[in-house]
Amino acid sequence: MVAAIENETGRYDVNTRRHERSRAFVAGNGLPARLLKRTLRQVGATVEVGRCATPPEASVNGYPDVVFATPDIGVDAVECVSTWSRVDGIAVIAFQNADVAERLELFDAGADDVWPVDISPEEAGARLRAVLRRVGRDRRLELTDGERVVSITRNDLMVDGASIRMTRIRHHLLFVLAENHPHTTGHDELIEKVWGYQVVGDEPGFVQTQVSRLRRELDRAGLPDLVRTARGVGYGLCGQFTRSPLGASGSSLGS
Repeated sequence: MVAAIENETGRYDVNTRRHERSRAFVAGNGLPARLLKRTLRQVGATVEVGRCATPPEASVNGYPDVVFATPDIGVDAVECVSTWSRVDGIAVIAFQNADVAERLELFDAGADDVWPVDISPEEAGARLRAVLRRVGRDRRLELTDGERVVSITRNDLMVDGASIRMTRIRHHLLFVLAENHPHTTGHDELIEKVWGYQVVGDEPGFVQTQVSRLRRELDRAGLPDLVRTARGVGYGLCGQFTRSPLGASGSSLGS
């Protein structure tokens, strides 16, 4: 029986369901931050609590695997999320009770997840593992349409060798669609793989809105027709991809 799984973000013990050595930075110093610190330690994470430091200030001890923005950080939570979401390979989670509009704003700013303040240790552990699994992926998918080359990795989108800036959550949405190419990815599967839980999926039109915003970003990058809609089914990508680990050649995947 497999007892543990090693990856870039630490060691997950299958029997105890503890994700050991994952480093969490909790931005805030009030009661929510203290509650979150206790919950994270229960699931095996190493926790540091402080203000919403910018990445350069926090890099003295190395970057954490995940940053949490709590309600009492002293600055706007959206600003904190936006700052950290620009750093490749770090998950950003907002820890606050938020209504639909607030959750959408946090996701737009780059949050990978939004946790309610009363989250249980069991759910916290499951959602933390889901987020860290997504951040830890490291593969390249390339598309050639005869005119330009599009390269998608977990952390980058490049068009003809030029890096394209996107928010973290919409880049991950694009990456999930690319990973599933040439198949169509359904609404429920996108909710599970991109956001990791079902609450947001209950909001009417949520996925459609996020895909529309992704399309706007791709349009600005000169890729207006990259995402296709399968009415009543879900979404996918157009074109011919090759898929491989970084630094290796891949096999062709038809559209």
